[in-house]
Amino acid sequence: MKRKITLLALLSSTLLNAWIASARGEDEVDYNLASRFYAGAGLGIARLAPDVSGASTKDETGIGYSLHFGYDISERFSIEGAIADLGDVTLESDSTQQDIGSLDYFQYGISGLGYFYNSHGFSGSSSEESPYQLRSGISLYGRLGLSAMDISSSSSNLNIDGSPDIKLFGSGGLEYGWSSGYTARAELTSFSTDVQMLSLGFSKRFGGARSSISQTPHNTEQKAPPPTAKKPEPKASVSTPALSTDLDGDGINNNIDRCPDTPATATMVNSYGCHLDLAKLPAIKFQTGSAELTQKSQALLAWLARRLQDFPTTKLDVHAHTDGQGDTDANQRLSERRAEAVVNYLIAKGVSAKRLTAVGFGESQPIADNSTSEGRQRNRRVEFHVAE
Repeated sequence: MKRKITLLALLSSTLLNAWIASARGEDEVDYNLASRFYAGAGLGIARLAPDVSGASTKDETGIGYSLHFGYDISERFSIEGAIADLGDVTLESDSTQQDIGSLDYFQYGISGLGYFYNSHGFSGSSSEESPYQLRSGISLYGRLGLSAMDISSSSSNLNIDGSPDIKLFGSGGLEYGWSSGYTARAELTSFSTDVQMLSLGFSKRFGGARSSISQTPHNTEQKAPPPTAKKPEPKASVSTPALSTDLDGDGINNNIDRCPDTPATATMVNSYGCHLDLAKLPAIKFQTGSAELTQKSQALLAWLARRLQDFPTTKLDVHAHTDGQGDTDANQRLSERRAEAVVNYLIAKGVSAKRLTAVGFGESQPIADNSTSEGRQRNRRVEFHVAE
């Protein structure tokens, strides 16, 4: 009973922490997958079929709950530890048909998760500059790990070895993730031939290493020219720099600047001194010969739409370009449709239409040689420019 109370307390604490993190907003959430911790909880139905000589189970079903804690190693792999109370099962004597006690199952272990499908696709890179490496959308995964099963008895009539039984276990599951860092999962786990569990759970990912693309929330409303500060007179003793200085010249004083090395040329800087470098966004891609966005590009634009909410006054021009193959007029029309497809997708994700302009340039502005496949690939591009 004490063990169940403890686990329920931990479950409640996890839910509370996740709620607090959500209530604070997403100031500290890193939308890159790389290097992120997560925690969660779950409820499930367990099949408990112990092999006890001279006894049988009255009902093989137990109600269980669990806590899990994990770390994302890459977009395809995670490592996870878990503790769970799988419930209990009542046994009755085969000879007298009387209850002879119950068995309570408690499990803890560590496992590795391998993700082999994601509806947004995988980037194939562990780079932290791939914002579409979100554990979002629908994912399928498999799990393999070591589990210690602790079985306790309510009756001295049941001769149960009190030492945990360590075994290899596996599972398969389906997960759905939101770009806010929350995920829901359904999983079927087999701990042994006697114990299986079908569970539903949730997880919350908590930030990670920041990159030049994934920044803390921005707001251009407070961007202003660097304040002119009068240089202090030289002193004999060493003095501490004033908190009101702006060492990187981005218009944000050091006492609130979370990114103290923002380039002076940055055009999108928030109230915390961090910027979004649009030039470093991965390439927007389409299905061949059409204006249909690929799944990876849809995920990237969904991420960008969230970031643009941090820059409510910034307006963007979306420029689409094609390579030099095919008819010039057809390429012009294709570039216009592609620019409009990007704008329409951002609008669908909550960006105001007043902030976006779609422009197609066709093949008129190449940046590479159209006679090579590499050059044509570079020329097929979408560019984002801050509107004047």
